[in-house]
Amino acid sequence: LPRVSFVALSADTYAAWDKEEWYVQFADGSYSWGTDTRPGLYDVLSQGHDVSGVFMGPSGAYLVTTSDGGVYCDRLPGDMEDAVDDAIEECGGVHTVAMSPDGSWFVGARSRNFWRHEVHPSLETLLETERKRRGAVLRVRLGCNGTFYAECEKRTVWRAQAGFSESMLSFLG
Repeated sequence: LPRVSFVALSADTYAAWDKEEWYVQFADGSYSWGTDTRPGLYDVLSQGHDVSGVFMGPSGAYLVTTSDGGVYCDRLPGDMEDAVDDAIEECGGVHTVAMSPDGSWFVGARSRNFWRHEVHPSLETLLETERKRRGAVLRVRLGCNGTFYAECEKRTVWRAQAGFSESMLSFLG
């Protein structure tokens, strides 16, 4: 099997365990998505774009980025769409996105600028430290109850359940 290069899972609050809403892209360029993928997202994925990222959020929110800089989105929380527009218009495009079931979100631009809303104070501190050091925030993932994973140029930080922490520490070893 080819190596997985990107995965997105449903972030709908209280989604059934068997909800088939996911997207997976492989290193060879092939991809697949689940049978429960919401209609708007399904339409975007079906159009044959060269997809570079798929991000799913609560309440049917999604954002898709393409290799040519295109962005397709719907139902983004709060003022996240303004941040996405700023990333596109002023900062070279969207690099990474995260949305939590709790309403927090993160938008990272290709220029290393970023926007966020109601992220955990520990993540807020990390992001401001990276901004001052001019370090790149490579990716952020947000979970419920303030959990997060943040990968930066020189460090990786997370706030998560004990099992996740144990797994990460054993892997980083």
